[in-house]
Amino acid sequence: MNRLNHDHSTVLLIVRSFTSSTYFRVTAALFLVLLTTLMLVDRPTKIEKRIVERREVQGKDAPTHWLVPVWLWRGLALNTALAAALVALTPLARRPAFPSPVILPKSKPFSNREKILLAASVVLLAASTAPRLGQSLWGDEEYCMKAYIAPDATQQPDGSVTLEPRPWLTTLWDYQKPTNHIGFIIVARLFHDAFFTPGSGPTDPWFSETLMRLPSFLAGLAAILTLVWCCRVWGIRNGIAWMALGYAGHAWLVRFGCDARGYGFIVMLVPVLLGTLGRASQTGLWRWWFAFAFTQFYMLWTFPGVIHIILAANLLALVLLYRHPSGHRLPQTARWLAACLITSMLVIGLMAPCLPPFIAFLKENRLQGTLDLSWWRDTATALFCGALWHPFEPGNPLSTSVNETPLPPLLSALWITLGGFTALLGSWQLWKSPDRRPILIFLFVGPALLIAHLIVGHTRPYQWYLIPILPNLLILWAAAWPTLTSRFRLPQTALILTTLTGVHILALPSARLLTRFPIEACRESAALTRPILNPRHPGYGTDTLTASPGMATEAYDPAVIRLTSPEHLRSLIDRARAEKKPLFINFGYRALLQPAHTSLFALIDDPFLFEPVKTFPGQFVSTTREVHRLLPAQD
Repeated sequence: MNRLNHDHSTVLLIVRSFTSSTYFRVTAALFLVLLTTLMLVDRPTKIEKRIVERREVQGKDAPTHWLVPVWLWRGLALNTALAAALVALTPLARRPAFPSPVILPKSKPFSNREKILLAASVVLLAASTAPRLGQSLWGDEEYCMKAYIAPDATQQPDGSVTLEPRPWLTTLWDYQKPTNHIGFIIVARLFHDAFFTPGSGPTDPWFSETLMRLPSFLAGLAAILTLVWCCRVWGIRNGIAWMALGYAGHAWLVRFGCDARGYGFIVMLVPVLLGTLGRASQTGLWRWWFAFAFTQFYMLWTFPGVIHIILAANLLALVLLYRHPSGHRLPQTARWLAACLITSMLVIGLMAPCLPPFIAFLKENRLQGTLDLSWWRDTATALFCGALWHPFEPGNPLSTSVNETPLPPLLSALWITLGGFTALLGSWQLWKSPDRRPILIFLFVGPALLIAHLIVGHTRPYQWYLIPILPNLLILWAAAWPTLTSRFRLPQTALILTTLTGVHILALPSARLLTRFPIEACRESAALTRPILNPRHPGYGTDTLTASPGMATEAYDPAVIRLTSPEHLRSLIDRARAEKKPLFINFGYRALLQPAHTSLFALIDDPFLFEPVKTFPGQFVSTTREVHRLLPAQD
């Protein structure tokens, strides 16, 4: 009997120790909430059947409002199981986690000169990107404004449009095109909804480019600071102020530190990911593991293309965990597992409805191609300074390339080569330090996984899809800075400063054009076609006809008519003449559209039917726009 009482008391003590744990209380409560919700919410079987019937009978994908309830329910079911796994980690996760045995030297405070360099970096980038805030939105930005932020515009038979509030369901889960960088778009919409005051004047803007871009602008400035902080976490201290100044001149940061896309968030968050992982490993504190988990999620929510970076970060986490003494390893491992489960639950809970259209998009592989020498040259140049080696459109005054600057091509190539050599030197510096050596896993495995994925998938992406690995390069450059006791201190310093100078010089032509001209003149081209540009004005859309064979500016001109055939255009010509209205054709990317619509373009280019009004050069292969006007009927 005494033994039974003793065993019973032991069990009670174990149960009490579990239930007294904050970790257990929080995870158990989360599990009970999810389980209760799952039991109370009916599975949307009717909608599931409609989705299957639509796919099998009509061959069409389900609309977003069908996918949301189905996949949220499935995500809820999976998250309930993951929450149970969180509870099961209690025996390990409740233990105190000890700091890492690897203690990096405490980072010394910044000197006055370094503070000036850091402030100059932020001011320089702000001065380069602020003029871009009010520029015309370009293709992807314009699509996101039209589809996820601006009111839903429905065209009426007389050409006018009706405006309805944009459902948040669309903003959160419409993933028919992965152009929706959700983590960014949500913040952009919150800014826009909170601060934009619409007007009803004929030329009043019906949305704000500045407010849509403001989150990226702030993220771009923060990207410099998060990179500096990350370097300090990992004991990379001496060269970070100069690295920040070089970073501020990079043309990619000038562009994506203001574009209404999610890439500005990514370059800000990659250093946060690495820094929070470093602090979590060094301290063992839950708050850093939670920050690591949330950063992983938000990066994936913003741009799923960062998956290779996420994988590299978790491989680094495993290596860091292994460096702990065996007795301290399990509690830290449990916290890492809990962080990964939290990330998974957030991704599943908020992104599950996006999965079917995302898989369909991946199967299309729209960017098929091989990584030939031309691609590698452009990519190496873009990573170094944000410009391309080859011009994307010869003859376009806004098509700049490093190979066409007044500098000798050999000097440009030498600068880019020095950038690679500086990165190798930084790698060697990190390798020599056993405490900092593991960071090389993150810096190299992520890019290697990305390139391997592209090669295996026969994908030739735009260079900017590699922007998640740009912070890696800057970290290597900062690590190359010599220590006070280095034998080659002066040559190393000269090499790094020469590299950073090259970034500014080679990036300058592209950065200057980005500051002075919009990437795509969507707003300017629409302004040539209508005297009334504001859909909130009662006369909008009824005084002019506009049409497009493709690459239409539907955010700036929601009354534009999409042309489907030559016959459609002829009927529109007849309508314009019968109603005595001007007819304009506004389109972009002729090189893509014309081969697919030769008969249609034969009409547009007919000098007896249409006259060219203006061509707006673009700063990307698809962003040159043309406007044509219907000529009066000849007697």
